[in-house]
Amino acid sequence: MGTLNVSRKAAATNRFRAVFSFAPVDDVSGYGADVLPFSPWNEKEVSLRNPIQWLHAMKSPVYVFEGSSGNISCLRNMRRASANPQLHFHEVRRADHFSILAPVTPLTAEKIQQDTGPIQFTDQEIGARF
Repeated sequence: MGTLNVSRKAAATNRFRAVFSFAPVDDVSGYGADVLPFSPWNEKEVSLRNPIQWLHAMKSPVYVFEGSSGNISCLRNMRRASANPQLHFHEVRRADHFSILAPVTPLTAEKIQQDTGPIQFTDQEIGARF
């Protein structure tokens, strides 16, 4: 799920076993007007779509992954801003914004297939993939 959808879906219901977000931004207005389906100059529209403003509302477990050489400031900003126990932030060393996908996606699939209860990740098991 992309950044624009993760916060709305995870905040809307607790019916998801988990939501996975790879390299989201904390402030969507940074994307620029050419890629956004709304005006980044409309404060209400930006506010409704900024993940950092809705972290408190997440009802489903959300796992956020970003490489330490990527948009790591976004992950760190959200981690600092959140007191919600449903959010789990993973800063992946030796990875960037794109290189986290290939190693972490199969790990995520394994966790889903195990179906042994709540999904959990450790930084050590993520790091072992790099």
